[in-house]
Amino acid sequence: MRISRRTSGGRGEYEISEVAKSGVTPTALTGRRLILNLGRGVALDTGTSIQPQGGKRRLRRMPGTPIHLHRQFAAALLLPHPVRQDVALGSGAPVVQRNRYAVEHIELGDAVLAGGDRARLDARTAILKNKTYAAEEFSVSDRLAQVQRIWKRASDFPDPIPTLLTEHHDLVKAGGPLPLGAEEVIYELQAAVAEASADMGVLYTQNTDVLPPLLQFLDGIEPEPPVKVEEIEPEEVEIKRRTIRQWRQWAGCRGAASAKFRREVREAYNSICVVCGLRFPKTPLNNTGVDSAHILPWSDYDLDKVSNGICACKLHHWAFDEGLIRIIHKGGKYFVEIPEEVEAGLAGAGFALDALRQHVGEIPAQRLPGDPSKRPHPKFLKLLAEAMD
Repeated sequence: MRISRRTSGGRGEYEISEVAKSGVTPTALTGRRLILNLGRGVALDTGTSIQPQGGKRRLRRMPGTPIHLHRQFAAALLLPHPVRQDVALGSGAPVVQRNRYAVEHIELGDAVLAGGDRARLDARTAILKNKTYAAEEFSVSDRLAQVQRIWKRASDFPDPIPTLLTEHHDLVKAGGPLPLGAEEVIYELQAAVAEASADMGVLYTQNTDVLPPLLQFLDGIEPEPPVKVEEIEPEEVEIKRRTIRQWRQWAGCRGAASAKFRREVREAYNSICVVCGLRFPKTPLNNTGVDSAHILPWSDYDLDKVSNGICACKLHHWAFDEGLIRIIHKGGKYFVEIPEEVEAGLAGAGFALDALRQHVGEIPAQRLPGDPSKRPHPKFLKLLAEAMD
């Protein structure tokens, strides 16, 4: 037995066909309130029934039901808003894009008549399509397991994603029929993930399926950190510097903790580069142009305190990580300097040192966090300088 989309003269209708495993026929389901069982303890009273029309058994909303069954199905599984009409279908990949794909079929494992003129339909697989791809299939149970994992780990995500996931969970677990608000939560979730994608370290295009990037964030494999800097022989300067760079890369790919650090550092500095003073915030036209760079990158210190970071544009983040510039603290003030060995080593190499020299000197207070506790900790800067020497 299956629920299928029919073009029906361009309008798009959903019908039910074939005989269920239990022997229940579509005729026997006519007029009954349909409970869509997604498995894993989740079932939706869809507020939908089958009504005969023109010799077809079509799904119709019952009074008080705000959205059709296929939209409730999609919303419960964190899928974007689907369409019914062929004319609205998009093309190309990915198939699952808001208002550009259709739930073509919902294959049912079984159908069982229940009391109170109800019927339970067990959803097994779903087939999605657009103009280009006619059969993108997934297991309902597998996808629901992924959604439930996201619910369980909601607090690991940056704000406002946890609130939206909790709201989605509560709407689905209420048992339906799902309201329009369930779709609105998904729109907001798509926007929030798109906004936070850089901090989360995921690739996401708004209006597409939001589940993969959420899983990618949770499944980010944390690499093993390099050896401790203090374990390297003092004379091995180049090995020390390379290890520090590796530690910084490790610190930047540790999921939720790293995402929180990057966001908090940018907020503390108001998206201003501490070296050059230019402000490159995220806008509707661009992603942020500044990075959150760790000062001390190794395990003996709290990696993700704002006072162990600086905000820097792409150029000066690179220069800081490479040791071409340093930030030092003396006399209660902060300064940018170029180490003597860098000046000597790059002289005559055709390197654009003037681009770095122009920012050498005292850092104006307006480039630093207003909260003194969030400014670079002098101890961290001193330890970094010692490790780099």
